[in-house]
Amino acid sequence: MNDDPGVGPPVEVEDEIGTLDLGTELDDAIDPHTLPEGKGETHPTLRATTEGVPPVPPSGTLPARGRLKTWVIVVLACLVLAVAAYASTYTPLFAARDIRVEGTDHLSADRVRAIAKIQPGVNVFRLDTAKATRRLERNAWVADAEVTKKLPSGVLIVVRERTAAAVVVTDAAGTLALMARDGTILAVAGGPVGLPLVRLAEAATPPSETQRTLGATVAGSIPPSLASAVEAVEVASDGSVRLALRGGVLASYGDATALQAKGQALRAVLLWAERSQVRLATVDVRTPGAPTASRIGGAPVAPKI
Repeated sequence: MNDDPGVGPPVEVEDEIGTLDLGTELDDAIDPHTLPEGKGETHPTLRATTEGVPPVPPSGTLPARGRLKTWVIVVLACLVLAVAAYASTYTPLFAARDIRVEGTDHLSADRVRAIAKIQPGVNVFRLDTAKATRRLERNAWVADAEVTKKLPSGVLIVVRERTAAAVVVTDAAGTLALMARDGTILAVAGGPVGLPLVRLAEAATPPSETQRTLGATVAGSIPPSLASAVEAVEVASDGSVRLALRGGVLASYGDATALQAKGQALRAVLLWAERSQVRLATVDVRTPGAPTASRIGGAPVAPKI
């Protein structure tokens, strides 16, 4: 019996699924979310049951705490792998066992390895190739070098050596040194070496660095078939150059241009003089396409070359 004077007795409707009390249960059967916007509000019963329940995250996402935990695990795993990889570079796997040296002539392979400080057992992975290259190129005999790692345990050292082109007196005591074509002093000459001497044309003092470099450049350009005939390369104060040949012939080169052509022209004139049995005093190849010469006694001669 309902005592509320404004509410009539409940109406019962029977069907196959049972009896529905429209007076007391209708509110529970209404889905408040299906009401048109602005036409109602959440039913008090539904509101009461959903209060304090956290929202359900979208499908496929984790709460902030879960995502943080995942990132921490990933970072720690990466750190462990990095430490393990770093530690592995100190293992005997990377100890140098095959150190090859190429391009040497004057220097021995053992000497090159010693200069580069690359010996058997050195850690190839951690080898500083740039530093090893700089060590090699500080040696006067080494024009340039290249050091390459061949992991896990190999190293290749390729050098290009300077070669001696002349000798020069380096001090007032008369110290004779080997000199490369670029003017680099290579070593003290241990005795006669069969190379032309670079000297001043007008004085007995040692040439300056600029003068000896000029003389070395000319000496390095002399054709191999003519080199043994050259006793000295004389540098004048004005920068001109002449060759003193064994036998007393002086060959004027002028400046240090067209050196290959001048060397070939000189060789051709000397061969002509030998065939023609002409005893020469001077040869002028300042214009290599039209060389001139003079006999002993001063008479000019036109070489037929």
